[in-house]
Amino acid sequence: MATGNEHFYAQVADEIETDQLYEDTWTKALEQNGFDENKARASYVGMRVEQLKAEVRMRAVEAEREENRKRLEKIKQVGQVVLIVLAGTALLVAFLLAVY
Repeated sequence: MATGNEHFYAQVADEIETDQLYEDTWTKALEQNGFDENKARASYVGMRVEQLKAEVRMRAVEAEREENRKRLEKIKQVGQVVLIVLAGTALLVAFLLAVY
């Protein structure tokens, strides 16, 4: 059954095959597994997959924040336009009342 995480596992497999491990994660995996490299390798896979998934979630949160920031900026701009229109309307009403 596909979990949707296959690309993460493929990336970690590539890290292992090319011996380009994340040193801090590898060291932690070794320590947690009594420095047994086979067990540490399995542990490393799980740890790295979770790290990669967390990175994707973080990028999604950052993208959502940026989108919200842009929306807020547009709301501020619309609010400024509304204030300008209201001020202009108030001036027009004052002028018309003064004239008539």
